[in-house]
Amino acid sequence: MWRIWKLRLPLDDILKRIKIAIVSRCYCCDNPQHEETVQHLFLIGNLATSVRLYYTSVVGGIGPMVKLHQTVWKWWDFNCSPKLKPNKQVASAFICWQLWKRRNARAHGETMSKNKVIYYINQNLYHLVVTRYLWLKNIPQDWPQLVQFLEGYKPIMKIRRVQWRYPIVRWYKCNTDSALRGNPGACSATFYMRNNEGDVVFSSARRLADTTNICAEAAAI
Repeated sequence: MWRIWKLRLPLDDILKRIKIAIVSRCYCCDNPQHEETVQHLFLIGNLATSVRLYYTSVVGGIGPMVKLHQTVWKWWDFNCSPKLKPNKQVASAFICWQLWKRRNARAHGETMSKNKVIYYINQNLYHLVVTRYLWLKNIPQDWPQLVQFLEGYKPIMKIRRVQWRYPIVRWYKCNTDSALRGNPGACSATFYMRNNEGDVVFSSARRLADTTNICAEAAAI
């Protein structure tokens, strides 16, 4: 994406700009009648337009753009649910990446259909979700279903009540704590003991040498 943004890809329009004389041929078109340019390959060509329409028609709010930089920024700055935002931010990058791979494949005599390009982009987006949200189950691999799945996701809240309980008869309960100013930094530790009726029978606190939070908690115990 940095090379696309800075126009550092070895495409025909860029090569001509640095005085390399070549006959331009667009490898992204089935009937190459256009000059190979960054804008044509990644944005306004027939294949690029069709692929981008597949993804923009689902999310909405991203209309046709006249500049590739504008399109990338629009995807990155798109407002959506927190779960979906990482995918929308990188979707344009994945689209450019697979269009670039298809261009190179066709330039070297191989074939890659539009459906295969979309399949690879969907796989990239799917693996991003799987890697980022390890706890999600049954994640769809198709882009429209993936958007619907992430937009409608609602976390299941599990609430557990935590409370202090009296020790059993003839036992004592000791609670400890520590406090730090910085980590590591100046710290102190304290503890207090209660009987089975909840009455404090002993307590103490003292300063400790500068240390980390883990050492301070251990010292308090």
